[in-house]
Amino acid sequence: GADAFRDTGETLYAVLDAELAGTPIVALRRGGRPLVAFRPLVRTPRLSQVGCVAARPDPRNAVVLADAQGDLAANAEEAREIAARFGVVAAIGAAATTNALFAATKADILHVAVHGSVERGAGTLRLHDRPVSALEISGRGDVPALVVLAACLSAASDDGERALSLANAFLAAGAEQVVATLRPVTDVGAREVTHEFYRGGGAGDPV
Repeated sequence: GADAFRDTGETLYAVLDAELAGTPIVALRRGGRPLVAFRPLVRTPRLSQVGCVAARPDPRNAVVLADAQGDLAANAEEAREIAARFGVVAAIGAAATTNALFAATKADILHVAVHGSVERGAGTLRLHDRPVSALEISGRGDVPALVVLAACLSAASDDGERALSLANAFLAAGAEQVVATLRPVTDVGAREVTHEFYRGGGAGDPV
């Protein structure tokens, strides 16, 4: 539609399927101008294209952080259930700190259910002791293979490629797979999604 070909800083995310999968969408033109001259464009892979990481049989341990500000009761409850699956104690409220986050080096899974935001262009997790930025996370290294971010805007940043998102930060730090959000989420909504994720075997095979 014509609305896609408008001069804007808003990123257009393209998901191509079936016979359109090979379409060079960046070369689409209107009035002689390619689409990428109008706006930022990101080709988003389909889930079937990203299933390149082998499923992890029987993940054995997890680090679970939740409700750092004391106002996410539904996620705190879910965090306790997730922790119980792995025989660990969730870090909830005042225990959901930067030390707890960065101590998760030997876990198979890191689950974080706190407030997320985009500040100064980059993703930020609001832990109990202080905010932690995507830039700080990306420089740490040695994070669990699977990271689940049940937080608002955890796959978002102000740059078109989402390079400064929390999701990208954990990938840069060594995670193989990250589950994250592109927009704000509610406490109850995030709990429902993560509950179904783990109930459906997401800890072993997120895709």
